[in-house]
Amino acid sequence: MYTSRCYNVSMEHGKRFSVRFPLDLLETLKQFAREDARSINSEIVWILRTYAARRKADAQSLQVQVVSKPDH
Repeated sequence: MYTSRCYNVSMEHGKRFSVRFPLDLLETLKQFAREDARSINSEIVWILRTYAARRKADAQSLQVQVVSKPDH
């Protein structure tokens, strides 16, 4: 079950950007936005920020593993 969350995403200094979405993905994003009580734009921004943070954390984790790997 998907739990509803509400996040405040400020777009004061944002830049407008057009993106074409496949219709099935757009419908999925609309559903997620409804469940989370957000606009579609805010939902997409939240998803992208979450992904970017996770990817940065994964990259940093990989660097730490490579640096701390013992020599053989």
